[in-house]
Amino acid sequence: MNRLLTKIGWRRAARLLQRYPNINQFFIFACIGVFNTIIDFSVYFALTRFLALYYILANFFSFATATTFSFFTNKRFTFRDRSLATPGQYMKFFVVTGIGFFLNTTILFLSVDYFKLHDIAAKILAVGIVLFWNFSINKLWTFRSVRHAVSQVSDTARDLPDAQ
Repeated sequence: MNRLLTKIGWRRAARLLQRYPNINQFFIFACIGVFNTIIDFSVYFALTRFLALYYILANFFSFATATTFSFFTNKRFTFRDRSLATPGQYMKFFVVTGIGFFLNTTILFLSVDYFKLHDIAAKILAVGIVLFWNFSINKLWTFRSVRHAVSQVSDTARDLPDAQ
């Protein structure tokens, strides 16, 4: 990411992201989130506008499709986990996004039915709020064990006596 920013002339931004790795990681997560959002909105729009599916049900299908894409891209690019996807890790990710889905749907429902926002505006609001939830919990829980295991292995290797 830093090389890309430097190439396009944003050296200051590249240095900032290098200095603060969590901001860099969040930025990558957010960029992947743009693609997830495009997938989410495209599926939602197609289901509600072309197939006349009820908006809550359409939201379920669009969110599930985007979540699957999100798991694999964030695992590899945001959290730099190149190991095979474990069922436990996949389940953690889906628990986090399941709670995110509940938050997303609640915000969507309240915004449309009680605050009378247009459903697309309400969906933008919901996605913005749930973005912070998903990043934080996935960083701290879903992909924590990978970072923790790597640091434990390097700590153990450091503590071993030298072979003579």
